[in-house]
Amino acid sequence: MLNDLLIPANELTVVRLFQGSSDSLGKQLIQSEAWGENPKLKVAILGIPESRLSRFEGLENAPDLIREQLYQLTSVSESALVADIGNVRPGNTPADTYAAVRMVVESLAAKGVQVLVFGGSQDLTLPLLAGKQKANQTLTVIDDRPDYKAGDEFGVDENFLEKLPAGSTLHLLGTQAYFSSSDKTEDLLKQYRGIQLPLGDLRENISESEPVLREADVISFDFGALKAHEAPGQQRLSPNGLYGEEACQLAWYAGMSTRLNITGIFGYAPSLDLQRWGAMMAAQIAWYFLKGAVKQKDEEPQGEATDFLHYMVPVEGLDEPIVFLKHPISGRWWMEVNSKKNEEVRIACSENDYLLAQKNEIPERWIRHWGIG
Repeated sequence: MLNDLLIPANELTVVRLFQGSSDSLGKQLIQSEAWGENPKLKVAILGIPESRLSRFEGLENAPDLIREQLYQLTSVSESALVADIGNVRPGNTPADTYAAVRMVVESLAAKGVQVLVFGGSQDLTLPLLAGKQKANQTLTVIDDRPDYKAGDEFGVDENFLEKLPAGSTLHLLGTQAYFSSSDKTEDLLKQYRGIQLPLGDLRENISESEPVLREADVISFDFGALKAHEAPGQQRLSPNGLYGEEACQLAWYAGMSTRLNITGIFGYAPSLDLQRWGAMMAAQIAWYFLKGAVKQKDEEPQGEATDFLHYMVPVEGLDEPIVFLKHPISGRWWMEVNSKKNEEVRIACSENDYLLAQKNEIPERWIRHWGIG
């Protein structure tokens, strides 16, 4: 049934015409086994040429333009851990495309396969969340502004955050204060129990984004989060934003996450990128995601986690010390939180959270998570 929902990669013109060296990623993807029969498959590349709910034109042409550049980059693995499964067939209506996306993602999630999506408009984040079929999902959005604008003049991709499933957690990375209402953003974060790392904070210490990306089920990257001169092909131009190197670092963190996730790159407009520099930027971001994904190791603490370093930090106002766990090799951190439901869980955190606790401050991540329930 899924074959009816997809245009296989080998039927796409950009793939059929690809001529590359033997060590290119394109050759690796072309030679990969059929994705439905490959038990080793770790990441599936999926294009979604849909943007009818956006007021911006041409976004539906992005997937194959990004592919064209991605295929030219070097291979990320010697084994068939990555496959390009093609594009979702656009439906008669956007709702039909949404349904197809949900079914494709649902099938991949059932196989434990991560998905790297090339959109299309950012409202496609919604069917990606639906396809996960998981309650209380965490969505991390990388964007220069939160998309919650109201009014008929705006597309769904500019207000999709108003339509998230109940129980979702929302984190925002790379936001810029002059593009959004601080009160509205704070209300949104309270509603969805999330945290925000504005562009300045992110640039000051980009490693603070790693725990936010590590715990995400779905990551939605808006191309407009980048500086305009770094990434041509943007509908909303801004001189400020992420540098390309920072975007690639975020993609690496996302790929390294062992929590099954979907990462989507949205909002690239080929008609505004005549020299294809923007397409190459999107391709390099995708490459770093893939490189991280094939190198990832499952370091999630289990049981007593005896192979982890444990730190118990008493904080004034709390009945019990906060317990921090640190992986002795990678240096990644977790902390234990008792929620209002008296359920103890371990959540991703950073060394900075540990240092704050040592200063007798309750980390924001602890407060946000404790508020759940």
